[in-house]
Amino acid sequence: MISKSALICATITAALLGIPTDEVCAESAVSNGVSVESLKKQLEAEDKLEELRKERYAANRKLKEIAIQEMEIRAAAGMTSSQAIAVKAGGSEQTLVAQATPKETPVGNADPKEKKTKKTNDKTKKENDETKEAQQSKEFGTKFGGIEFGAGIGFSYDLGSNDRVSEAELVNGVVRIKKSDNVQARLMLESHYFFTPKFDLFSLKNSGQSSDDNMWGFGPFVAIQPGGDNLIEAVGGGLMFGFRRSKKSTESFNLGFGVLYDINSKTLGDGILPNEPLPMGETEIRFREQEQSGFLIMSSYSF
Repeated sequence: MISKSALICATITAALLGIPTDEVCAESAVSNGVSVESLKKQLEAEDKLEELRKERYAANRKLKEIAIQEMEIRAAAGMTSSQAIAVKAGGSEQTLVAQATPKETPVGNADPKEKKTKKTNDKTKKENDETKEAQQSKEFGTKFGGIEFGAGIGFSYDLGSNDRVSEAELVNGVVRIKKSDNVQARLMLESHYFFTPKFDLFSLKNSGQSSDDNMWGFGPFVAIQPGGDNLIEAVGGGLMFGFRRSKKSTESFNLGFGVLYDINSKTLGDGILPNEPLPMGETEIRFREQEQSGFLIMSSYSF
């Protein structure tokens, strides 16, 4: 077979000398031991390959143009892939864009039957969700209410007749308080018992048939403050409200209000008053430890 470079050279030579291309190719073929028929077939095959390359290039270019048009149509009208393919196949672009655009129904002309149906569907969905939550609650065994335990932070404000004094000094014979502890923040442990009345509180519902559905409660609580030198530093109690996190758990956030008693509160000794001179015959400040009451606000977390 004659190489392609040989055929090209023969063709160029024929064009320059004004000799017919077929004669030059034939002579070249004979000189290389190839028949004229084989040469013609080879030339025809080369021409067909060239035509196929041109067709493939044109087809690839057309596909790129169609892809760009599809992206522009989808971006402008929010169309789905199937609609864009329909446009690519020859559908009406304007018609498909109109189909892709959602029709807005005027609010004032809404069908009363549609409103009623939508309201009924929403109500049914809400009831199904509540039933599902109740079933999940029963599976986990998460009954809310009764006796529980918690830990949290307490805030107390002294209500006693004497100030709680940590430090005091004599200044020119007059008693001056350097540090008082009438207001304190404490880490506390508590235990409470929640009743769950059958009415709702804000968005927290207690109207379910099962106690597992209850979302809030209230009841008495008792709290203690563990001590360092003493096993227990303070004891308190009062009324607490609990707000459950979810029906899948008994965990709750609680707020309690009550009274706190400090067992050993440091105060000035008998007869010694702040901003007053010491009693006759005394030369230093005396202190005493006694029980003191205070108002308690507590925030705890049940576990």
